[in-house]
Amino acid sequence: MATFVRVADRFSFAPSDGALVIPGQVAPDGSFSGRLITGQPHRDVSGPSDAKTPHFVLTVEGHLDDDAATGVYVNPRCRTEFRLPHIGTSLLP
Repeated sequence: MATFVRVADRFSFAPSDGALVIPGQVAPDGSFSGRLITGQPHRDVSGPSDAKTPHFVLTVEGHLDDDAATGVYVNPRCRTEFRLPHIGTSLLP
């Protein structure tokens, strides 16, 4: 599961519907890309800082059309392709 939300020319992508959200831009042709740079997972943030520790980079890119968002999500541990169908919004419960 993942969530992709578009507002105008910006988007947010939440892989695994988790706490990390990747922001990005949507081009006029429907292509999109974004990235989030964080510290490594499970790293003790209360300890001393080590400038040599590599960052953990999450990226997403793909294309939007009327039916779905299709793309590729990449992190240092995996790469996966996705297709998220468009779900219309409803103001009624």
